[in-house]
Amino acid sequence: MSARLILLCLALLFGAASSSHAQENGENASLHRFVEQYFTSWSTVDFATYRACFHPSATVHFDNEGAWRQWPLPEFLAAQETMQKSSRSREWARFTKIRARQGPLAFVEVFWELERGSGGANITGYDWFTLIRKNDSWQILSLAFWQEEAPGALLMPKRPASTQP
Repeated sequence: MSARLILLCLALLFGAASSSHAQENGENASLHRFVEQYFTSWSTVDFATYRACFHPSATVHFDNEGAWRQWPLPEFLAAQETMQKSSRSREWARFTKIRARQGPLAFVEVFWELERGSGGANITGYDWFTLIRKNDSWQILSLAFWQEEAPGALLMPKRPASTQP
């Protein structure tokens, strides 16, 4: 085999690998942008954008003092908006880890911090997202979240048992 042919083959292999790596980095960047948009829209009380982050059939689950509960999406979104409008808080991703991505789906873990508008210690916790790519954007198909720190400073206000989701 001639040296030119070998160099051509190596160049083609390297080019294909670089293209695949660039595409992967672009997908990861789009996921990070989505997470940033999700937290920013909530923190700035932009609930039109926040609602658009969710797929219409999205499910939401949360840890309520050791008991996992499902929260119907319309009720969850309304509660988030009410809570944020009554006590302007700020929430941001401290780190985001893309755990898996295949086809139109991605599984993303976010460790977040919440600075409560009412004062007191900041709260940290986790969001685990299953995201689906719809057209050129991501949407939440499933969200599971829980609070990590600050015992006694619950993220979600307690409600009577009859109204718990």
